[in-house]
Amino acid sequence: MSRQVTREEAEDPELWDAWVASACDEVGVDSSIVNVELVHRFAKTVAGTGMRPMVPVGAFLLGCAVAAGADVEDAARRLEGLDY
Repeated sequence: MSRQVTREEAEDPELWDAWVASACDEVGVDSSIVNVELVHRFAKTVAGTGMRPMVPVGAFLLGCAVAAGADVEDAARRLEGLDY
């Protein structure tokens, strides 16, 4: 089981980089393709629509789109612009 981090640690971008590197290594993903700022922006945009429960689902869909060959910026913009 992973350790619990403090609030201060959770705000440290260097710890984010370490977490991303470990997570990517664990699942066999090239960490150079991970854009933390884009994912944070995407999550904030989705949450801002009032669809907070869809933030993790949207992030999953964004990852699926990129895995299928979509450009991450384009896919994020398209998902952020959904009209439902």
